[in-house]
Amino acid sequence: TQNRNRRSLIGAFNTESEMVATVAWEKTIQLWNTQTGEFIRELEMPHNYWGNSIQFSSDGKLIVSASQNHMVHIWDIETGKLIHNEICNHIFENRVIYADFSRDVKYIITTTINGAIDIFETSSGILIDSFHISESNVPFSRKALFSNDSKNILILADNGFKERSIMKVIPFCSLEELLKKTREQFKNREL
Repeated sequence: TQNRNRRSLIGAFNTESEMVATVAWEKTIQLWNTQTGEFIRELEMPHNYWGNSIQFSSDGKLIVSASQNHMVHIWDIETGKLIHNEICNHIFENRVIYADFSRDVKYIITTTINGAIDIFETSSGILIDSFHISESNVPFSRKALFSNDSKNILILADNGFKERSIMKVIPFCSLEELLKKTREQFKNREL
């Protein structure tokens, strides 16, 4: 299909590959049916900066986008409306270059151009964890992904040179799991 005379910068498939989302030069997100090529809907970005990343949630109900203006936004695909919560009000110190959901859609992970990685709760948008890629000699491409069971995070960083790439896997403990472990650890102790 032709992209309505608009230049697409980035795109993503939903889990079933029946829909694709593209971010156009005109700062809009466009949804397309992959079977028919038909245009479904356009989502207006609430800012004047191009997107750096766009991802569907695994349940196909939400889209998260990261943009040049240091912000992340979440959309409800069915209504086409922007979801307003804490993450939408959070202004990052640097450009957000990647954002994605955990497989269970409970969390959103973001990376910024300076190597900061933040984890937000999807429903409330509250920041629950934050850390930094410490290698300062890897300044460009950065991505952080949850494993399918949401218990690990894969961090990838690359500056275009083979000798300057890094890959790390770090454990992630959800807030619920951390509370459960703490209760178990202290259940037979007096406070």
